[in-house]
Amino acid sequence: MDEPAWKEKKVTTLTSVTIPAWWTLAALAIMILIMLITTARLANKLKKFQAAHKVLLTSLSGADLEDFLNEYSTKSEVLETNMKDTRLRLARAEEKLKSAVDKAALVRFNAFPNMGSDLSFSLALLNEEGSGLVLSSINSRDESRVYAKPLVQGESRYPLTEEERDAIAKALRTTAR
Repeated sequence: MDEPAWKEKKVTTLTSVTIPAWWTLAALAIMILIMLITTARLANKLKKFQAAHKVLLTSLSGADLEDFLNEYSTKSEVLETNMKDTRLRLARAEEKLKSAVDKAALVRFNAFPNMGSDLSFSLALLNEEGSGLVLSSINSRDESRVYAKPLVQGESRYPLTEEERDAIAKALRTTAR
């Protein structure tokens, strides 16, 4: 009896089907073996890298480098804050120094030509803007008189003697040290 067409089987030989399958399996096995060897080598390199990383992060004393970096970062922030405070204090001090006396000059003279030596003097005390005072002392045998005249930018609203003007000019020529 004839079997229906759907039951017809094509007969193939075992060798024609299995030879390419074995080759494929062999190729897959070789590829898997190569991947395993590569993975083992990479794992070994990773272990060496991790050991080197641990050595890098640990100093000779055994402390952690990350702790050191955090500590120095904190110290750096504190120093930066201190520097800002110092700059502010320095700016205030420089502002105060503008009004401080940093120029001085003394002119000695004989107020009375027929009386002794140069006991009289004019002393100019000025800040960096040329403001301050000129102090004059007139000395004779019987008495001594002292005069103080305020100065604003090297000028006074009171009349100045020649010696006082000389003292002011000398003081203005001096440089602050």
